Formats: sequence, structure tokens, C-alpha cells
Amino acid sequence: MKKGHIYITLFFLLAVVFSSCNSEEKNISGAEKTSVHLTYLISTRSSGDPNASDNEMIKKILLFVVDSNNKVEKKVTESLVSTQQQYETEMQLTTGTKTIYGFANLSAENIANAGLDIEEGASMPDLSNATATFTNGYTATSDNYIPMSNKTTFTVENKEDQTFSIELLRMLCKIKLNFKNETGHTITLKNIVIDPVTTSAVYLLPRLNNNTAPVFPDKFTTNSYTYNFSESPGFVDGGRLNNFQFYMNESKVLNSGWFKLTLNTLRDGSTEEMRMSLTSLSFLNRNDYLPLDIILTDYKLDMEVMSYPPIGGYPASVTTNADGYHCIFPGGGPFIIIPKLKKLSDGSTIPLTDSDWTFTFTDASTTIFDKVPALKDGEIKGSLKSSATGAALCNISVNVQTSASVTRTLSYKMYISQN
Repeated sequence: MKKGHIYITLFFLLAVVFSSCNSEEKNISGAEKTSVHLTYLISTRSSGDPNASDNEMIKKILLFVVDSNNKVEKKVTESLVSTQQQYETEMQLTTGTKTIYGFANLSAENIANAGLDIEEGASMPDLSNATATFTNGYTATSDNYIPMSNKTTFTVENKEDQTFSIELLRMLCKIKLNFKNETGHTITLKNIVIDPVTTSAVYLLPRLNNNTAPVFPDKFTTNSYTYNFSESPGFVDGGRLNNFQFYMNESKVLNSGWFKLTLNTLRDGSTEEMRMSLTSLSFLNRNDYLPLDIILTDYKLDMEVMSYPPIGGYPASVTTNADGYHCIFPGGGPFIIIPKLKKLSDGSTIPLTDSDWTFTFTDASTTIFDKVPALKDGEIKGSLKSSATGAALCNISVNVQTSASVTRTLSYKMYISQN
């Protein structure tokens, strides 16, 4: 499940590794068929991934080996006593093509809802639309670690030294937050809000569309998720706080948006501050690992907008939405956007030149403009067509020197449109 921008794969060697011990003949249903005596190993640890945690081990296993007639030939359930060792179990299978469905750490409710409470000899249900529901901020317990799933096919032959494997993928994505304080003040973390994330069921087995974004059941819902920092940790200027980790449903942002992060903090124990940022990601797959290094600076973007509306017309405005800043102008004609970088702590404006700013279009089309906007002398000037509809998506970045040797690049997403 590889993804374009930010992705590290976690493969779990359930590794239902099948290795042949010997072969024998068995009479099944009155007809003589070849059956193969197999041993499978369950490796409870992830396959050497440095980002895996102890929560990402196999505690409970559920396997279905399904024959070419879609009948469950073998069902295997294991509740492992220890997650620190390998387990070995034997099974006998007839020769031929098999499909194996593997699940780890599913709850009894997940199993029932997916129709997996079946026995050997039964028909395997169609799992293409089977779903499972997880709560964002998922926390592993002593009985149920991070849920995993996958399926694969293999062919059993009447010969020795056959090996087959299935890799189980986490059904959730993992986010880890690391913070550095460059505000000049002591900062206390209260909570961080991530929006939008999936709040309804997701598919039991991995599903992706052509651009590797996750596929969701019909009428899936999204909302924000709030991660509360326990005991409100505080850290001084120059300090770091690392390894805040949680698990979320795979999610995607509609309409070309990005995930929005809103961090709520206290400065010097009393002044409340809200800091909004965007991740530059539009989807998170199950099994993704997203480390977010968040640098708290003493800066915020402010924009002044001007236009020339008719008498009685509405003035231009700037709003901060989940997908970025929206500069909205009343009708067509010339407009001006003046970006400013201010200090959060005192509201003062940082002196900058054009060389400090970068202004680019993300959209290939600029057809809403009579005059395409450009940055000059600290102002972004352009002109909108009177008939323009839709919005132009832009990026605006600024380089600011935070110390004698460190320059930070702060990037923002901005839309230009008219009422």
C-alpha cells in the first residue's frame, strides 16, 4: 500500500509462513485426493520495522484457508500467551489453489459484523464489502492489540519444501507527534485537532483506487479528532517533546483539500493560543506511518485584502477554513493581497522583502483572472474576471530567520475567488 508523499510501510510477518514437512495420501469424501501435511509459523513481531511498537504485535489470530470451490477447508484460531515468541501449528490441506484470509487482533464484534463466525466446510462469505468500525485514537489493550488483515492466494502441490506467506497490514494508520519550541516562551500543550478523519466504518480488507487513495464504503462520514495531551506537558524555549503516538482510521480529504491541524496551547501558563497548519496530505491509508515534526514558532500569517467594489458592494474578506486561507473579493476587477508575518506574542510585524516570499499557483488553470496575480513590492496584485467562477489555489511561503544559523520556511495554502 504505497503512497505518493509521506509513507513508511509496516509489514507484519504473521507471517503465516507455511513450510512442508512431509506428504501423504488421504481418502476424502470417497475420492482419493492428495493432501499435504503443513506446518505454519506465526511470528508475533513485525518484520524488522524500526517504527513498529509493542502494540503492533499479534495477540489473537484468525485464519481461513479457502479452496477453489469457496469452501473453508481450514479455520485456525489462536490466542497467543506471549507476543515475544514464535508459535508453530500443523495443518493438512488438499492440493490445489487456495485463498487464505488472515486477521489479527479483531474483536468479537468485528468478527460477528463481518460474518466471520463460520466453521470449516461452510462457504466463505464475500468480504469485498465487509466493514469494521474503530474509534479514532485507538488504544491497544492487554487482550486486543492493533487489528490487522489481508488475503493472498497460493497453490499447494504434492511435494516437499513448499513455503507460502501472508503479510498482515495494520487496519489503522499511525501518527506520531514531535515538538520543538522556538517561541521564546514556555509552552504548554493542551490538545491538537485533526480534521477531517473517517468516523464511520472502513473496509475489513485493504482497498485502494488507482491513485493509491483509500476507498470507503458508501455514505462514509468524517469529522475532527481531538488528541488531548495528558497532564498538559510544558516545555521551555528551545526544548523538545517527542513521541506522542496514536492510531486513526484511514481517511481522505474531499475537493483537493489538505488535512488541517489545530494546536491549542498555553503560553507562559496563562495566554491561550491556537495555531493552525496544513499537512500537505490529502489522504492517509491504513498501515501508513506519519511522523509529524511540529516546530512552534512565534509567527503567524496575516493578510490584508483590498478591492474596488461598486457603491454598496461588500468589502473583500479573508477567512480561515479547514483547507486554508480564502481571499474573497466582491465581483471582478483589480485586487490586492498584502501578506504580513506577525509575532504571536506581541502582534508586531516582521520586516520582509520580496525575496523572502514565494507565491505560486497550484492550479494549472488561471482562467478566472483578467490579470494573473504576481508578487511585487510586498503586494500580490491581480484582476478577476467579472464572470469568474470557482477559486484559484495558490501557495504562499516565507523564509524567516529564527536565529543566527536557522532559517525556517513557513508555507500556507490560499484560495482566491469572488463572491
